[in-house]
Amino acid sequence: MAELRAVSYHEAGHCVTALTIGCPVHAIAIAPCCGEQRLGELTVTFSKNKVRAATEATMVTLAGSIAQLKACPGSLRGEDVDLEIAYDAATYLASNPQSFIELMRFRTNKLIERRWRSVEVIAAALLRRGNLTGQEIETLVRF
Repeated sequence: MAELRAVSYHEAGHCVTALTIGCPVHAIAIAPCCGEQRLGELTVTFSKNKVRAATEATMVTLAGSIAQLKACPGSLRGEDVDLEIAYDAATYLASNPQSFIELMRFRTNKLIERRWRSVEVIAAALLRRGNLTGQEIETLVRF
């Protein structure tokens, strides 16, 4: 149950950040992977502008771990893949990707703090139902 809770907060962090920065979220889900392990999945549309899309992708991917660690301190699942995606996006934007990632991590942390109640609402619904459509998410939280 602790792993499922961590995954739900992780995915809720991605979702809330995407919505806050203006990216449409189409669906969010927790799916079985291998045995008891669970994986989260977010379907989101980023901007058609490549620079903006890379910035959005960096923030959205970093948000999962930020929300997960706030709700479930000490849990580390899922961070490796997200950091790889964030690094790839940051490489497109900055000559020093690591510095850019740290700046985006700071901004994303502030965003998660401001929208924490929305993260909790989405995580709770995801725990109960396993998946949510974009329309269902919009009825739960307003941006």
